[in-house]
Amino acid sequence: MLTALTYRRARGLVLAVGLILLGLVAITMLLRGIDPVEVTATLMFAPLLAGFLFYGLRAGLALGLVASTIYLAMRWPAIRIVGFPAVAGLVFSRVVGFLAFGLAGGWAADRVKRGLDKLDLYDEIDDESGLGNARSFLSAVDLETSRAQRYEKFFAVVIARFSDAPWASERPRRRRAAMRAFGSHLSAGARATDHLAHGRTGTKHVVAAVLPETSAGGVRTFADNLSDAIKSVTGSVPEIATAVYPGDEDRLADMVEAFRRIDAASRPGA
Repeated sequence: MLTALTYRRARGLVLAVGLILLGLVAITMLLRGIDPVEVTATLMFAPLLAGFLFYGLRAGLALGLVASTIYLAMRWPAIRIVGFPAVAGLVFSRVVGFLAFGLAGGWAADRVKRGLDKLDLYDEIDDESGLGNARSFLSAVDLETSRAQRYEKFFAVVIARFSDAPWASERPRRRRAAMRAFGSHLSAGARATDHLAHGRTGTKHVVAAVLPETSAGGVRTFADNLSDAIKSVTGSVPEIATAVYPGDEDRLADMVEAFRRIDAASRPGA
């Protein structure tokens, strides 16, 4: 299953890669016989990285100051023996490095978080199928409900639930290609004005279609065609539910609530 890139996922990836790289640098320094104080100073970038990734610019600055203070304390015995001028360049470069890393990293983390949060807020494309996602279905239903109430029009909704497709056990690249082809196959059977969406509930796929100005007879025909299309590709016979507005308000409300849950589950921590 594909997942959208949220800040939480990006943060975890950057943190993992950063910790690995810092660990490799520290090991290399030890093998080369570098001063243990400098090895420790290198490892102090790890809490700095974690701090600004999780808490942003202020945490980056605060941890930069803490790291600088700890480094000065570790260098204090040498300062007392040889005097500060002898180690001033080394101390200055480390302090600037800690502060610059905390400030620049915290600023960048805040910007990336705002950007990804904004992208997630307005994203209405399902990453698996290329169809609309659960949020797009909710938006389409709201739009058609408003149109129906204002202009005395009608619309229909079809929902199809089916078990995980036969390509679920394939490698990720082939699975993505199969899901995209599946989405394109369904889109080919819809009108330009119809809105198709895809979501998941556990191992169950859920495909929904919002059909403007479609009557009970028209929605039955579309439902039969959708069922045949899903069965031809997946081999599964879907569970079909339909609703026409106005008339099936309670059934439509249940459909909307189901997609609200799918939308919430697709954005943990949102």
